[in-house]
Amino acid sequence: MDSMALYYPDGHQKHYLYAHPERPERVEVIKRGLTEIELWVNCPQICPMELKQELLESIHDQEYLKLLERASSHAQMLDPDTYTTLESWQLALNAAGGGVAIADHVWERKAGTGFAL
Repeated sequence: MDSMALYYPDGHQKHYLYAHPERPERVEVIKRGLTEIELWVNCPQICPMELKQELLESIHDQEYLKLLERASSHAQMLDPDTYTTLESWQLALNAAGGGVAIADHVWERKAGTGFAL
């Protein structure tokens, strides 16, 4: 069993709005810290799972999911603080799938712990 498994959101740099506090650099700083303490190269990188719509709808309201997907398809703001890009919907699905994949990895005792960036 590995001690820790990691999910890194490939392509997360595409979810970006100039001067917004939610920015790609936040993930990269965490990655750099994990690299500096040699966890990055010593932990398996887990791919996101493709989640079924039914699972997503058990967490979020179906109308909310449709709103997010539609907003992302037009790179619209959801509110004054929440933006989307054309890639945000797929990145959100990947992030959810990455979190589930990490949890699954730990549940199956393939890792003692996990971290989804």
